[in-house]
Amino acid sequence: MDNAYEKASKRVKKKKKFLKELAVFVPVALGLMVLNLTTAPNNIWFYWAIGPWGLTLLGRGLYMAIESKSGNWEEREMRKELRALGKNPDDYIEDSLELEDLEPEYVEKSKKYKDDDFV
Repeated sequence: MDNAYEKASKRVKKKKKFLKELAVFVPVALGLMVLNLTTAPNNIWFYWAIGPWGLTLLGRGLYMAIESKSGNWEEREMRKELRALGKNPDDYIEDSLELEDLEPEYVEKSKKYKDDDFV
């Protein structure tokens, strides 16, 4: 299996786990807040229960956001800005992937031409 595929698969699993935990956190946090404010509004304690969990989720979410933005962030931003200006980003940004960047065995398999075919 391709290394990039494995890396992408791990990132998707991390995001899925994060979203599941966030889906549990939000209703539990709201439930504890409502419970606290309706039963003992003078004694606020719900933030002690949800604070550490929320900060952990926030940290994990920020880490995942930064990690996913690192890579080719500049190119994505350039594409976004060009689209905002009504331009086609492909007219301005060249594809930086060359045949040399691919796995050698893939290049050999995909080569359906002979070097003599070119002028």
